[in-house]
This record gives sequence, structure tokens and C-alpha cells, in this order.
Amino acid sequence: METVVILWGLFHHLESFRVDKISLFKQRACTYIQMLNPDTIKTYLTFDDVLLLPGHSKVLPTDVSLRTQLTKKISINCPLVSAPMDTVTEAALAIALAQEGGIGIIHRNLPPERQRKMVDQVKRSVSAMIPDPITMDPDQTLSTALRLMGKYHITGIPITKKNKLVGILTNRDLRTAPKHSTPIRDVMTKSK
Repeated sequence: METVVILWGLFHHLESFRVDKISLFKQRACTYIQMLNPDTIKTYLTFDDVLLLPGHSKVLPTDVSLRTQLTKKISINCPLVSAPMDTVTEAALAIALAQEGGIGIIHRNLPPERQRKMVDQVKRSVSAMIPDPITMDPDQTLSTALRLMGKYHITGIPITKKNKLVGILTNRDLRTAPKHSTPIRDVMTKSK
């Protein structure tokens, strides 16, 4: 049997999880979710269901796995899940949770295109390697770079010339920039 600690409010919009035939019921101060397949019954606990007593443990932190199977195809290493509520989870919280190994469920009170943009923001911010990065030419201006950084919510842009990396422009470089009409090559951090 698998046990998972869930943040309050996770099941605010169950339909957004697309889980079929879920029955919820409360029993012995624990919240159970029973999939209607007896072989895969899982127990879920809220913070109200757990009491931590101070004391020494014989279990080492390295011996404990917090890996959680969220859906059939999604597992997370840290059981931190935000509520899919419009006052709780948008891109900023989803990014923060993803950086800690959790997951933020973007709420459904947005047009699908805006939801997609938020998911893209999260993916770009936590990827170790971006397969198709946004790049700029060193001859372009800082004002163009500022527009792109604002549009994609990024803080750095690789600068390339003929598909070869020649430098990077970050928000730190922009702090000392004299004018927005300045070419990127005059402000960027050059590659060695």
C-alpha cells in the first residue's frame, strides 16, 4: 500500500485530473481515495491526519523515498502538490514547486492558450537543457532583447552568430546598459 502526504486543497477540482470513477470518503481521521480496482487501493493523508512526535529515529534520511506516483504517467520525487485554484497556482508557484521536486497544477479558470503559456514557462524554467532555446544576434538591440525577455519571462538569452555561441545576455548585463538602442554585442558577456 502506498501512502502520500497531500497539501490541503489538492482535490478542489478533481475533474482536472481526469481520473475515472473516484469515490471519496472519510474514515478514521484519514482521507482515502479508492480507485475502483481493489488491487490498487492507495491511501492519501492530509497534514491534519499526521502527528509528528519529537525524538530520535533509527531510519536515516537517505533510506527514505518520497517518490510519489501522481498519475499513471507522472511521478514526482517530492510530494509537494499545489491546489489548482486561481488564487493559488499560476506560473510563479508552479516554477517554485518544480524547482523543489514538486508539481503545481495550473488552474482551469484561464483560456487554454494562457494555460499553455504558463506550462511552457514552467518547462523552460526548470529544464536543465532547453532543446530549442530563444537566441539573438549580437547586432540586435537591447530593446529587442528586453521585449523577448518580457514576452517569454526569461532572464538570459544566448547570443549566436552563424549558429555559434558568442555570448550571453542576462538581466545583470542590462542593469549597466547605457541605452536601449545599444547593440547587444556591446553589453553581453562574451564566451571565451
